[in-house]
Amino acid sequence: AALAVGAALVLRGAAAHVERQASPAGWPDRQSGLTRISYLLAALESAAEASGRPMIVALLNVDVLLRSLFIDARGEDLLHRVLMHLQQSNAAPEAKLRALFQTSDSPTAFWALSPPLAESVVPLSAEDFRTAADVQRPSNGAIVGVAAITDVLLDVLASEGEGESEGSRENDHVREARRFEWRMDQVLGHAAVLQLRQEHADSRTSFAVVLWETIRQICQRPYLAAPRHARDVGHPIVEAMLHTSLLEPRWCPTRLVMPDAETRRRLLSWLDDQHAKLSWPQRIEYSVQLLRDRPDILRRL
Repeated sequence: AALAVGAALVLRGAAAHVERQASPAGWPDRQSGLTRISYLLAALESAAEASGRPMIVALLNVDVLLRSLFIDARGEDLLHRVLMHLQQSNAAPEAKLRALFQTSDSPTAFWALSPPLAESVVPLSAEDFRTAADVQRPSNGAIVGVAAITDVLLDVLASEGEGESEGSRENDHVREARRFEWRMDQVLGHAAVLQLRQEHADSRTSFAVVLWETIRQICQRPYLAAPRHARDVGHPIVEAMLHTSLLEPRWCPTRLVMPDAETRRRLLSWLDDQHAKLSWPQRIEYSVQLLRDRPDILRRL
C-alpha cells in the first residue's frame, strides 16, 4: 500500500510539472487537470490490467465542469479529454477499465453523448443497468449505455419494498413546485428567449403567442425530433427548455421528451394561468395573432 501511494505521489508530481510547463506566459501555475487526470486514468488502466479484473470509475455531477460559474473553458476541455480517453480505451473488447458518468443536467448529457464523443448510444433499462457490462458491443467500436437514473432508483426502491411517507411526499411536492418556478424563470431569462422577445418587441402579444403556443405544442407531443449533436438545437424555446431540464434527451432514435407527466401538467397549468391574466381585449388580440402565427409555430417545431 505504501509503495502504491508513493508511486501515485510521484505520478501526480510529474503531471503537475507538465501542466506548469504548459501554462501560458504570466501564469506561474495554471492548473487545468488535463495532464493529471490523463495520468490518473492511465494508472488505473494499468492497475486493472495487472489485476486481471474489471475496474469501474464513477464520476458524479460532471455537469459542474460545464455549468459552474467558477470554472472557465478548461472545465469543458477536461471533460472532453476524459470522455475521449475512456471511449478510446473502451473500444477494445478486452478493456478492463469501465466508466460511469452521472449528471442531472440535460444539456450536459446531450453534449457528452453527441458525436464525436459518443458514436453509438444504447438506452438501458433498470435491469440492463445492473448488468451493463454484459451489453454486446458493436464490432466497429465503443458503445455507450445511458439510463435515466430516476427509473433505476424507483425500480430499486420498489424491489426492496421501500416507499415514501405522506409527509415526505408533501415536502417533495412543495420542493418540486419551487423548482418548477425557478426553471420557468430560467427559461424566460435564457439568452435565446430574450433574443426572441427582442425580435417581437413591437408586439407583446406576438411574443406571448409564440412562447405559450410553442410550449403547448411541445406538451401535446410525445417527443420532439432532435439533431445528433447538442449544438445543432436551433429553436430558442426548445434550447431554453433543454437548458433547464424541462426537456430531456433520449436516444435510439435521438429525441427530446418531457421528464415526466407531472412536468407536463405543471407546464399546461402555467399556460392556463398566464392566459387567465389577459383582459378580454387582450384575449381577442391573442386569438387573432394565434391564427396568423400558428402555421409558423408548427413549422419551426
